[in-house]
Amino acid sequence: TSPREEGRMPRTVECELTDDLVDSCIPGDVVTVSGVVKVMSTDGDASGRSKNKCLFLLYIDAHSVSNSKTQNGDKGESFQFTSKDLLAVNEIAQEPNLLPLIVNSVCPAIYGHEVVKMALALSLFGGCPKLG
Repeated sequence: TSPREEGRMPRTVECELTDDLVDSCIPGDVVTVSGVVKVMSTDGDASGRSKNKCLFLLYIDAHSVSNSKTQNGDKGESFQFTSKDLLAVNEIAQEPNLLPLIVNSVCPAIYGHEVVKMALALSLFGGCPKLG
């Protein structure tokens, strides 16, 4: 991050991705979006109490998305595995039932709450990326 951005409150803006731009990034990716800033009118409250008020929502109609992960060849941080690390991974992989080990590794300072920890672990590791 640049020194100018340190300590700033995070800002968000809605982006509308269409056609081939859909699924070009996932949450957590650093992206650069080019497009047109548009305004959508919202007609106040759904209950009809604020008929004289009109709210506007700014959003970006995206034309291109540059994902820094795909531009860098998906390298990420440079990290070197040692032979000791590889042996540890192989030892864990040979474990017949990994779920209790993973659940107990999530927030080990918190005792109990295995169901919550299991839900967190499954949300972190579960699923597969959408292809195509």
